[in-house]
Amino acid sequence: MLGYRIHGQGPNLIVMLHGWLSDCSVYDGIIPYFDPKVYSIALADYPGYGRSRQLEGPFTIVRLADEVVALTRQLGWQNSAIVRDRNSFV
Repeated sequence: MLGYRIHGQGPNLIVMLHGWLSDCSVYDGIIPYFDPKVYSIALADYPGYGRSRQLEGPFTIVRLADEVVALTRQLGWQNSAIVRDRNSFV
């Protein structure tokens, strides 16, 4: 399971994915602009990075997609938006 942190408890659900060679902390500068009463944001780290550093390969697009789906299911999120870095591979 991907490592992640949650910001907010709002009804609008967002998963944020970082780019290569970083972790979800790249979004720290914009997170304060999301009202926690309006948004719930899952800031997830790719396998091998940040809170998911302990996860071992293979590091594939298919695996990451499966991991993101598993995360949203674990959170009980039926529908969510995905925000990704321009260097993200999903």
